[in-house]
Amino acid sequence: MLSSSKLFNSQSQLEQCLLDISNKILHDSVIESNKDYKNIVFSRIKEITLEAFQKQLTDEIHRLQAELRQEQALNDQIKRDFLEREEAIIQEFDSKQREFQLQQIREVQELQDLLEASEIQLQKYQQQNDKFNKQIKELQSKEQQLLKENIITKENFQQCDQLQKLLNSELNDMRIRNESLNQLNQQLDRQNSDFKNECELTLKELTEIKRKSQQQMDLNIQLDQEIEQYKNEIEQIKTKNHYELSKQKDLLDQLKEKSNQKINELKNKLKEAQNIQQYQQEQMDELQGLIKESENQLHQLQIDHKQNLKQMEQQYTKQCQDLEEQFLDEKLNLEENLTTSFEQVIIDKDKQIQDLIKELKLNKDKLYQQNLEFENMQRQYQNLEMEINHLNEQLNQQNYDQEELDNKNRILELDITKKDQKLKILLSELDEIKVFQEQTFNTLRENQDYITEIEKENQQHQQFLQHIQNLLDIQIQGSFSFQRLGQEVEQKLKQHKDDIKRLNEQIKKKEELHNLELQEKDQKLMLLQDNFNDENNKIQSQLQEQQVENRNQRNEFKQKMDEQNKIIIELQKDQIESNNQIEFLQIQNQQIIQDLELNNDKLLCAQQEIQDMIKKEKNQNDDISKKISILNNQKTQLQIKLDEQRFKQNNQKQRIFKAFSRYKEFTSIQLIELRNFFITKQKQLENDCKLMLHNLYKKQLLITENRIQMIENDKYYEFEQMNLEMEKKLDNFKKQFKQSELLIYEEGQIKLKQKQQQIEQLILSKANDNEFKNQIILLNKENEELQKQLQLQEQIFIQQQQNYELELMNLNKLIKEQQEELISQQQFSEYTISKERQYFEQRYQEFKLRQEKKVDQIQQDYQLQITQLENIIQQPIKLKSQSPNKNIQKSTIYNQQSKQLNNKFQIFGSPNINAGIKTPNKTLIQIDNTDKTIEELRSEIQQQKQKLSRMKLTFTESQKKSYKKS
Repeated sequence: MLSSSKLFNSQSQLEQCLLDISNKILHDSVIESNKDYKNIVFSRIKEITLEAFQKQLTDEIHRLQAELRQEQALNDQIKRDFLEREEAIIQEFDSKQREFQLQQIREVQELQDLLEASEIQLQKYQQQNDKFNKQIKELQSKEQQLLKENIITKENFQQCDQLQKLLNSELNDMRIRNESLNQLNQQLDRQNSDFKNECELTLKELTEIKRKSQQQMDLNIQLDQEIEQYKNEIEQIKTKNHYELSKQKDLLDQLKEKSNQKINELKNKLKEAQNIQQYQQEQMDELQGLIKESENQLHQLQIDHKQNLKQMEQQYTKQCQDLEEQFLDEKLNLEENLTTSFEQVIIDKDKQIQDLIKELKLNKDKLYQQNLEFENMQRQYQNLEMEINHLNEQLNQQNYDQEELDNKNRILELDITKKDQKLKILLSELDEIKVFQEQTFNTLRENQDYITEIEKENQQHQQFLQHIQNLLDIQIQGSFSFQRLGQEVEQKLKQHKDDIKRLNEQIKKKEELHNLELQEKDQKLMLLQDNFNDENNKIQSQLQEQQVENRNQRNEFKQKMDEQNKIIIELQKDQIESNNQIEFLQIQNQQIIQDLELNNDKLLCAQQEIQDMIKKEKNQNDDISKKISILNNQKTQLQIKLDEQRFKQNNQKQRIFKAFSRYKEFTSIQLIELRNFFITKQKQLENDCKLMLHNLYKKQLLITENRIQMIENDKYYEFEQMNLEMEKKLDNFKKQFKQSELLIYEEGQIKLKQKQQQIEQLILSKANDNEFKNQIILLNKENEELQKQLQLQEQIFIQQQQNYELELMNLNKLIKEQQEELISQQQFSEYTISKERQYFEQRYQEFKLRQEKKVDQIQQDYQLQITQLENIIQQPIKLKSQSPNKNIQKSTIYNQQSKQLNNKFQIFGSPNINAGIKTPNKTLIQIDNTDKTIEELRSEIQQQKQKLSRMKLTFTESQKKSYKKS
């Protein structure tokens, strides 16, 4: 980055350029007609500065163009080198590719020879394998034949073994039969002897058996009757159970319906509460939207407030300029017509100045009131935020309460589900009881079948006994065997009787157990019904309590909603007021949007050009790849070589990127050096200004004392001297301000031009690189950072201005104290001296107003573009604190009453006044001598001007030395 001093060959050239720019800006019609529109004003100022610099900086532009041409030539050389390297690489690639193809052809021939040899060996191996397979098949067929023969021989052996076993078993049977027949014959002989005795005993037993069988038949009939009774009783129990179950089911259905109704009511309530929550959330969203809108409105009001302040300051500057022009005209008129109307004109001007001072005070009060109103708006906004936070907390509490209610309802639903499960368990138990009853019926049926079988057996026994009786009629030897048969029959009958008794006892026990189980289950059902009723009563009481709580919560919620509605109505009113302001600001936003769209269009055009260049490069690469594919038939080799080329291209791109990064680092280092330079310069100026203020303060003390003596001795001389001093100071201040402003503005414009040139160079030299976009983005970011720094420096400038005002106040206080001391040493001055002093004070006040307004104008015009306005403007601002405030306040003090002056004179004693001081008697003489001619006054004024010019030269030389040091 080049500094501003290098751009100009001499200081005179810079001064001429600055003067041209300032004259054009002041007399430009576009700026005067569009002062409110900053974009137009700044664009016009840029055009004027560019025109001025183009006139003064043609040599520099030619030099820069030559540098650009040199860089373009270097870029062309780089491109040529790059193309030559690419051609060399392609040629090397072709040669290597041919060698590689020859090697591959050789390797393929060798592989073909190996394949032929391996095929011959494979044919030999296949022939051998065929021989071995034939031999294996023959052996397998032989093995199968042998296996079949072995199986046949085994079967024959098994048949022979079986035949031998059969023969042996038949022989053994025959032997056993023979022995058994012999034994039977012996037994028959014994039985025939005993049979007769047994037959008699059997007859007696048969009679007893008949009697017992009849008794058993009677018992069976009784059992059948009892079984039928049991069946009837079981059927009755079943009907009762069905009836009770139906009742219980009806009750359960009723309870379910009631519980479902209550659950539905609770769900409806929950839905209503959720709807209310949704409505509240919607209202909260609306409130948040209103808050955001109010924030935007406050931000816009701040911007409007700043704009109004700037407009007011501009108006004040215009008024001051008009007053200066009027003052110059009136001054000429006064010099031509210093007649009796001189005093009247001065009085009128005094009144005008006082009116202007009052207007300034009123404007300051208005500004102070606007600031207070803005602070009140901010406080109201903070209060609204507090209220909204409070409402959010209340909503969170309500949500928490509703969640608790939901949890309670869930618990109740779980209890109801548990009860339903218990009822299901009871029903399942009843089903089990039914199953048990069916099982008992089945056991009874089985017992009846068993009894019928026993009866059938009894009938068979009777038939057998009848048959025995029929046989008793025939007398046979060995009749005693029938008695044994009777005994066996009796034993069997006893066994059957015992079995029947056991069965009856088991049936009775089962019936008793069944009855006990039925009683226990009935008791359980009763207990469950009681528990169920108690739980339902508890649930109803809980639901009633919840309903009461919900009502209370609803009432509280309604109250809160009413309060929120009131707040919303107030916010809507504020919104209506803010919408009117938003409509005014939207117009300005549209203009800003249009500017942004233009910038975006430019960026899009640049991006399209870059993309076109990229497409061209891609097409060229495609053509190269097609040519290579035509030359090379194998795709794998092409891909390898292309990867190598891409790798080389990436290396080259990385080199280019490194060059860019080095260039960026170089530019960043230059920027840092500039910043450090300006910071050091700012510190030096601050220190010099402090020293200047200190020295000026001391000088002013001495000057004030000397001036009082000079005023008392030479009245008209001092008047003209101060006039010349003020005019020269004004000229110096104007020049200093213009020079500082133009220097800063030029430096900003030069930086912008250099950045533009850098961007153009990048576009011309690196149009084919995709990294150009990233560099543009980085440059935009740097511009944004610079704008942020400008804003920060503006804030610092405002703080320093406030500090400056405080210093002025302190200096004013000191000046007042000194003036009071000086007043105690003065006597009644002449009437003409008082008038001249008043005129002098008027000049000072006008000068002060002009200077303040010019400072404000400089703040407005160069807030956004100048980065270091403080360091240069601070010097002229502090120079203002030399003398104006002291002389401003002298007018009020000199116009005090004579009594106060006499009192002070008595307190402080006789003043040390030179011989030129006039007494009150002399003032009366001068009042009488008002017949002086205008020519005498003019001659005296000219003499005083000459003296003042000499003193002014010394003062300006000392001031220039201090400025050069800074």
